[in-house]
Amino acid sequence: MTNNEFLSPQQQMLEDLMAIIDCFFCRLYGLRRYLQAIQEKINKNLDSPDDCAKVEMEVQV
Repeated sequence: MTNNEFLSPQQQMLEDLMAIIDCFFCRLYGLRRYLQAIQEKINKNLDSPDDCAKVEMEVQV
């Protein structure tokens, strides 16, 4: 958000909304790395059901 006194309230709200959307998508993009690691662990442990509980515990952390 900029502290520009010449912006209308609608323009200020639009800037705030765009900042929120930008932050959300940056976080979403950052989660892709973790999603790939989780998917690899799940695929690796599909053969043994005993390890599935360990994978679920790792995913929650």
